[in-house]
Amino acid sequence: MKLKIVSLVYLLLVASFASGQTNFRVKKLDADSLASLIPGKKDTEKIDALNLLSKVICKVNIDSSINLSNQAIRLSEKLEYKKGLADGYFNLGDYYYMLDSLEPTISNYLKALRFYEDLGPSLEYGNLLMQLGWINFYKNRFEYAYKYMILAKSIFERIDNDELVAYASFGLGRAKTVFGEHDSAIYYINKSLLVDSVEHGESWAWGYFGLDIIYFNQFDESKDTTYLRLGISMLEKALKCPKIDDDLKVIIYIGIAIDYITFNTDKHISYGIEYLEMASRLADSSIQAYEHKDEILRCLAWTYNMQGDYDRAVKLCEQSIRFTEERMAAFTIDQHPEPLIALNNKLSHRMTKVWVYECMYDTYTKLGEYKKAHEYFVLSQEAEKEISQEKNRNLMTMMEADSKDEKAKSQIELLARDNDLKALAIKQSRTFNFGIAGIFVFLLLVGLLLLRQNKMKAKHNTVLLEQKLLRSQMNPHFIFNSLANIQDFIWNKDPLTANEYLSSFSKLVRLILENSRNDFVPVEKEINTIENYLNLQKLRYRDKFEYTIEIDPEIDEEDMLIPPMLVQPFIENSIEHGIRLKETTGHIQVRFYLQGDQINIEVKDDGIGFKKSTELKKDRKKDHQSLAMTITQERLLMHYKKYKRKIQLTISDLMDDNNQVTGAQVVFGIPYNQG
Repeated sequence: MKLKIVSLVYLLLVASFASGQTNFRVKKLDADSLASLIPGKKDTEKIDALNLLSKVICKVNIDSSINLSNQAIRLSEKLEYKKGLADGYFNLGDYYYMLDSLEPTISNYLKALRFYEDLGPSLEYGNLLMQLGWINFYKNRFEYAYKYMILAKSIFERIDNDELVAYASFGLGRAKTVFGEHDSAIYYINKSLLVDSVEHGESWAWGYFGLDIIYFNQFDESKDTTYLRLGISMLEKALKCPKIDDDLKVIIYIGIAIDYITFNTDKHISYGIEYLEMASRLADSSIQAYEHKDEILRCLAWTYNMQGDYDRAVKLCEQSIRFTEERMAAFTIDQHPEPLIALNNKLSHRMTKVWVYECMYDTYTKLGEYKKAHEYFVLSQEAEKEISQEKNRNLMTMMEADSKDEKAKSQIELLARDNDLKALAIKQSRTFNFGIAGIFVFLLLVGLLLLRQNKMKAKHNTVLLEQKLLRSQMNPHFIFNSLANIQDFIWNKDPLTANEYLSSFSKLVRLILENSRNDFVPVEKEINTIENYLNLQKLRYRDKFEYTIEIDPEIDEEDMLIPPMLVQPFIENSIEHGIRLKETTGHIQVRFYLQGDQINIEVKDDGIGFKKSTELKKDRKKDHQSLAMTITQERLLMHYKKYKRKIQLTISDLMDDNNQVTGAQVVFGIPYNQG
């Protein structure tokens, strides 16, 4: 219970902190005066004015803001004005964020990011990186959040903006807190406290609150109450910071109350109740702090539940539910100063409702009223399921947006290559027309051009082949089945298994995307890819098979490099066309061993064998696995052409003493490189 309270309070806190630094706040300008100036402006000045006007009016007329940004983008494309394109796409991302539409938000942010990268360090570039960092953070993509925030920090340092360096440091401290890296988290939070100005009193308070969360997590790991006392001292410092508003005061009161209640002694619990009542009185008297009323009621309800005062706990829960439903019914994003605050308040109300239902279930169970307890248990499950489904949808949306952005980058690179080739052709044509260098120079230039074109064509073919392989390994059917099975574990209240397989899935996606860009990867990375893939397939087929991976101790996994993603299609073939058709549990053995100057990779299964599998799928018109294996053989040929080193591939059925098929075996003999 206590950790849930802390998580939610921290969520609200960071939403408030992040809101002070987004792209939504602009200087107060007269929209009519600004609009009247646009007809008199031309070219880039007109683009800048369109982008500025769109930001000024976005809170009152978002449709017009979107229209103005699109005008700025179209004009910027004609003039090849990268700053106008970057600002226009950044603004569009903001407006779709205000409309709570995640896919166009991320897509437009990523488009803006490409242009800001070309333009170099700027305030807008850093703010965009932080915006992407916070969005990824709240969608539970913490590694992506850290990547964006560490880059934002370097941008703010390069433009000498100490205030924003502190802001980025706070975000990095938050990410390190989630990772459980307490020392690093404390280091970054302390850096966020270095802004030396009374005007930044609230920033100091947020930093002290961040330190309290770290100390609370350390207490949770060690059960040493010294950390709780440290946390309370940090929050007391936060209360003394200048210029903190009622909203932040309520959050600090709740944090102090939680720390005291966690001591779990009558004296400390009474202190905690006092702070919660202080928070409640302030929330009742302040419009700013009123949003936290349901959270205060929930904390009080759990506290009285712990003390055995069940009637009071039930009344407080009912009040919290009524408040939450009232706020959710009246919820609109434009009521809040920033979309980040609005969307996190919405999530906090929904999570509070789940936890209040859990409190009601626990309370009625202790009262022996099992029918009511069951009703609230069902309500908590339904509310939690709804939140979980939305998180999964958001995760898929973020992944799709990233994938589209990667494809767009690839297309831009291909267009750039085409332009280079066209420019070279024009240059060669001019050289030919002049004819000054004579026949020998002409033939030499033509030869060089043909050689370059052949290399470019070979490189292009390699890229196409790698894209085919990537598509064969990241087919939508496999991704859908993996996520569906992971969701089953979440539904069945098995979070540890769900987390394990979600981790395997995310690692597999990352490894496949990274490996597809390299001709050689360390053996260790290839093993990680295979292991994550096998774990997901075990989930998909409900432990239809077991597997083992053996590595020769003479293989230096970090220093020896091999071509990536050769083995996976054959492992998939073992599962799909060998073991899946067995009635009993199968086994797959993957073995890496050193033989001379090459690494042998052996994939062995006890399925039905290649011959019988071929007979069973003879009448099929399409077969994904056959495509993947064909692409792999094409890669082997391309590898030989490029590096003049042949990779041996042997495929055979395994036979017993009675000449009966006992499985299938694939062996690669791969010459390795040293890292």
